[in-house]
Amino acid sequence: MKSVAKVLLLLTAVVFGAIYIGESLLPEPYGVCNAPGPLLGALVEPGIIGPDAVEIGELARMETAGEKVKWDCIPQIADGQTYGENGTKYVASFRKPGVYTVIAAVYLQEEVHILQLEITVEGPPEPVVVVPPTPPGPEPDPFPINIVDPVLVEQVATWCKGTSKRKVKEVAQVFVTVSSEIASGRLSTTGEIINRTAILNKEINLVGMNNLMTRIQTYLTMQADSGSLVTLQDHLTVWKSIAQGLNQYAGS
Repeated sequence: MKSVAKVLLLLTAVVFGAIYIGESLLPEPYGVCNAPGPLLGALVEPGIIGPDAVEIGELARMETAGEKVKWDCIPQIADGQTYGENGTKYVASFRKPGVYTVIAAVYLQEEVHILQLEITVEGPPEPVVVVPPTPPGPEPDPFPINIVDPVLVEQVATWCKGTSKRKVKEVAQVFVTVSSEIASGRLSTTGEIINRTAILNKEINLVGMNNLMTRIQTYLTMQADSGSLVTLQDHLTVWKSIAQGLNQYAGS
């Protein structure tokens, strides 16, 4: 009976001792104990006491036991501070929501233990910054309007010799008009360009212009057959060059 009584007294002492130790290590702010066992006395497996969830800006207090402790946090935070004897205590505040891992490197009983405590930081998400779309700028001109073929300009001017300058100027205006309609997008196919040129030429008196018009027609046919007159840019360059050559001869 005496031995049984001694055992009961010993158990009572251990229980009250454990409660006392728990109260000294677990004041109200520390929250839940994430350690697998007691942190004082003969530790078998050390751990970190601390909260597993806090709000943004709330102080999170953590504690462990060891002869020397070094704290860190992943991701890195700016508001963390070590204190207490041997650096066994740590307080942190988090500015952004997310999951953080607090790490404690503990030197205890001639061994180094790497401890981890995962803390979920809750709070309103960061405001989404809406960047207004950049207003579209003016569309680039699809055609370099000022590009002409200087060789063709000179050729056309020589084709005009012996022809009325007044009539040459009228033909030049036809090619100027068609060039403008190509650049504006009004004419978009080879057929439209040829038909528009023919219609405008019919509105002027071409008597005495056979030699010039034949040379122009021959040149356009040769360019088309050789594959040099395909795109709208090809047509625009040729029509502008012909117009400039005609106006050069006509004196304007």
